[in-house]
Amino acid sequence: MSVAGYSLAMDLPWWVGPAGTTILPIGKSGAITAWPGLWLAGMAALAAAVAIRLMDEQLDKYGDELAFRFTVARFLGDSTTSYALLAFCLSALLAAKAAAVLFLAAYAVGMTGDWQQRLPSGLPAGLEIIIVILIGIWGTGPAAMIWGFCFMAGLQCLDDYVDLKLDALAGQRNLCRLLGSGETLMIGIYLLVCAFRLSPGLTAVTGLAAIFSYIIWATSAYWWRMWAGQEG
Repeated sequence: MSVAGYSLAMDLPWWVGPAGTTILPIGKSGAITAWPGLWLAGMAALAAAVAIRLMDEQLDKYGDELAFRFTVARFLGDSTTSYALLAFCLSALLAAKAAAVLFLAAYAVGMTGDWQQRLPSGLPAGLEIIIVILIGIWGTGPAAMIWGFCFMAGLQCLDDYVDLKLDALAGQRNLCRLLGSGETLMIGIYLLVCAFRLSPGLTAVTGLAAIFSYIIWATSAYWWRMWAGQEG
């Protein structure tokens, strides 16, 4: 089965096969992007969420330590990056394009707060954001990348709204301090609504995956605090 020159079977694990999948349209312009079935996309989104969260905690580990925030990255230590890569590989094996869209969108959104900063690559963050988005458009199509950016940016706004006090304690950047709490919340909701309008099914399963990953993280942090308290 092929849509717009893309073979649906190429994006599926060998144990699924084309018969167990659906084609998910993104956008109302008539352009259709081939995706695996929604349940596969949800599993891939969960694995991608784990990878993104681990990488985010690894990058923010010093701020989290200053804020006495218990994180999975603190528990895993130097192995955090390895486990993040393992989770991303699992996501890519389940649904390559879904994994790529989510990771590239998260990468671009994560750099928006430092868009003027010069990165280790030698490029300003703003230029690297553009390059990452163009790579995503080239590899997955404009509709899919726009959806991914809207979803991840909306999620980032909601995350900053919830973590405002903790981020202030850790000295980490937060959109609420730049735009205001109410404004950040409204922008986040608007972006998620845009993502839902582009693809209701994919937004729903990815949102559920994000909620499930948050529950996993909160539970892990709780048991880590309990374990650390007993050890101390």
